Parts: sequence; C-alpha cells; structure tokens
Amino acid sequence: MGMQDILVIFTSLSRMMSRRFGIWFLCLMGPVLCTAQEPPWTLQRCIDRVLEENMQIRQAELNNRSASNNLLQAKAELLPTINGNASQSYSFGRTVDPFTNQFITDRVRSNSFSLSSSVTLFNGLQMINSVKKSRYNYLAGLADTRKTRNDMTIAVINAYLQVLFADELVNTSIDQRKLTERQLERTKYMVEAGALAKGNQLDLEAQLATDQLQEVNAINQKDIAYLNLAQLMELESVGDFSIERPALEVTASQPVLEGPENLYQKALNTQPEVEAAEYRVLSATKDLAIARGAQSPSLVMRASYGSGYSGARQSLTDLSITGVDTIGYTAGGVEVLAPSYKATYETTPFNDQLDQNVNKAIGFYLTIPIFNGLRTRTAISGAKIALENAQLNQEAAQRQLLKEIQQAVADAKAAFNKYHASMKSTDAMEESFRYTDLRAEQGLVDAVTYIDAKNRLDKSRSDLLQAKYDYFFKLKILDYYAGNPLTF
Repeated sequence: MGMQDILVIFTSLSRMMSRRFGIWFLCLMGPVLCTAQEPPWTLQRCIDRVLEENMQIRQAELNNRSASNNLLQAKAELLPTINGNASQSYSFGRTVDPFTNQFITDRVRSNSFSLSSSVTLFNGLQMINSVKKSRYNYLAGLADTRKTRNDMTIAVINAYLQVLFADELVNTSIDQRKLTERQLERTKYMVEAGALAKGNQLDLEAQLATDQLQEVNAINQKDIAYLNLAQLMELESVGDFSIERPALEVTASQPVLEGPENLYQKALNTQPEVEAAEYRVLSATKDLAIARGAQSPSLVMRASYGSGYSGARQSLTDLSITGVDTIGYTAGGVEVLAPSYKATYETTPFNDQLDQNVNKAIGFYLTIPIFNGLRTRTAISGAKIALENAQLNQEAAQRQLLKEIQQAVADAKAAFNKYHASMKSTDAMEESFRYTDLRAEQGLVDAVTYIDAKNRLDKSRSDLLQAKYDYFFKLKILDYYAGNPLTF
C-alpha cells in the first residue's frame, strides 16, 4: 500500500467522522433549535396573554375576592354568636367569695367557666338588607372587571393593528426607496450621456436620502409598535417576538351596519359599565333600607351556661361529741346542758364544685330607639342623596353609551368611505405616476416633476394604509358594542 492509498483512506475516514459528528450535533441541538424559534403570536393569543398578566385585571380580581369575603361576612352576621370564657384568679385580704358569699381573708383561688350565645331576632331587617347590598356590590365589581378586560382587549387589537400597519408601511417605504434608486440610476446614465442636466441627478440623490430617512423612520415606528404590544402583554423580551398577519381585505361594497338604536338596545344588555351602574343603584337602595331600619326596635336573645370553683368553699367531713357544755339556766336555776361538737372541714373538690355551681340564664332584650342625636335621620337623608346620585350615574352611563354607539357607527361609515376614496385616489396617483415615470425614462420630465409625482403617490399609499387599518379598528368597536367576539 503506497502513501497515496493511505491518504485516500484517511480522507474517507475523516469525511465519515465529520458526517457522524454532524448527525450527532443535529440530534442533540435539534430540539433546542426548534424551541428557540417562537411561533408568531395570533391576535387571540395576544389577548389571552394580556387578560392573564395585566396588573389592572389582576387587581380587579383581587377586589372581587374582597367583595366576596364581605358578602360571606354579611351572611354570617345572621348566625348566632357563641363564645367561651375561662378565668383563674387569686384574691388576697378581706373580700367576698363569689361562690360562698362569705367574707374571707386568706388567699383564695377562684376559677370560672362559661359559654354564652347571642342572636339578633329582629333589627328592622338591617342584616338581611346588608346581605343584599353586599351581593349587589360584588356583582358590580364583577361587571367592572369585565369592563377592564374589554378595555384591555380593545387596546390589544389597536396595538396589533398598529403593528400590521407599521409593517406594511416599512414595505411601502422600501418600495419607494427602490423606485428612487432605479430612477437615479437612469438619470445618472442620461447625465453622463449629456441628455439631462446634472441638477436632475442631484435632486434625485436628495430625494433618495429623504426616502432612506423615511424608511428608517418606518422601521423605527415598526419597532416601537412591536414594543408597545409586547409591553401591553407584559413580555420580558421582544427579541423573537412576531405576530401572525391575517388577511384583511376591505369589501368593495359598504357592509350593512346595524342602526344605532338596535345596537344600543343590544349594548344595554351586554355592556358591563351599564350593568355595574344598575347594580350600584340597587346597592344604594339597600343602603337606604338599612338606614331606615335603624328606626325600628331591635330584639336580641342571649343565653349563657357557666360554673366555677372557689378555694374558700368548705365541706363537712366529720362531726364528733367532745363533751357537755352549760348553755344556760332554767327559771328554777337548773343548768341547761348541751353537747359540744368538733367539726372537721375540707375544701370542696374541684369537680364537685363544677357540678354544684352550675348557672344557666336566658334573656330577651328589646331596644327601642327614641333619640340618638339625629344620627338615624341624617343617615337616612344621606342614603337618599347617595341613591339619587347612583340613579344619575346610571342615566349618565346609558346616555354616554348611546353617544358612543352613535359615534362608532358614524366613524365606521366614515372610515369605509375614506378608505374607498383613498383607494381611488391611489389608483389615480399610480396611473399618473406610471405616465410620469414613462416620460422620465425618455428624458421628457425633469427630476423636480418626477419627485413631486412620486411624493404624491407615496403620501396617497400611506393614507390608504392608514385608512385601511382605521376602518378595521372601527369595525371591532362595533363588534364590542354588539357583544361579538373581538377577533379577526
């Protein structure tokens, strides 16, 4: 085997090892490479992300949990209260023992144990109305949360459309710059050939610089649009962030839009701000009922069960006769004798005293309000004012909703008309520019005329893009008031 054969074998082995290493590398890094590319975000995915991560929504949900706790507490107030008490004390010096009712001077230990319960039987329905008030406040909070979620959804749609608009604007800016570059090359050739003056070339070079600046501005606007959407979604990084681009086409004929009156009737049953205002009126009504309930008598039942222990309580354990004592004399002078006794006592045991000292009590307590410094009357007056204010807020919310719907319908119609007018203007501008561009190729149009035609076309295209995405946003506003899904 010669040296050349050895080199061929070595080269083949090297290629095989390189191929195997490449396969191993792809096997190991394939999952990483696959997961490194974030798939484009759809509009629904963006909305779901915002609804999950937005701080305002999370705070609103916490407020709902707090309102739910308040409702639970209001219901629990209807239940009886039960409390247990226990005490241990030592008395020194002359005092009355609570269980023997005797004066004692020694140190005595005392214990007491009791259970007490209380329940309000009637208080002018204040507690029942408090439950209803808390429930209405909870429902109003839920409606406020839905309003916040709807507002954030609309904000996401607007930011999403701004990204689409900025992306198309970048493409338009690139086309404009390329068009100027193409015309500049033609003009350079014609200047070199002596067919055009040098000033035409200089004018186009200045226009190219302007187009390049507009392209940079469009790219910056696109980056800012992506950043706004990413920040709205609480994304930590926007490096690999991209969105899905749905096919948005405007119909040739104006769509049939619901009238403001029909849309308003639907919105009255779907819009959370109107629902929240209605619940707050009901809550204020219950506030007034609570204030009026303070004028009624209240009836409370209380019961207790207790016992205790005293170290001064004694029990007789032994009694014996120790002799005879003279206790007096009769009328005839005869002594009256009586036996003398010796008694032995011990402290009554703890368990025995607990059985013997049991005490029970039950009572009904009626409170009739007569005068309390006009607090009840002023509370009723304040509740009436709050109710009127809530009713005005409800009426204002309904009126504002009607105005917003009327404006939204008018905006949608105007946006559609503006888009089609812009489209006609753009078509006309493109036709005019094609004629100008053709004449420029033949050297029949100077650079100033060419640049003016191109700038008018650029502005017309930009206006068309803006009108397009403004129209789609206005349609989403109508879907919002109609209660339709806010997606494309």
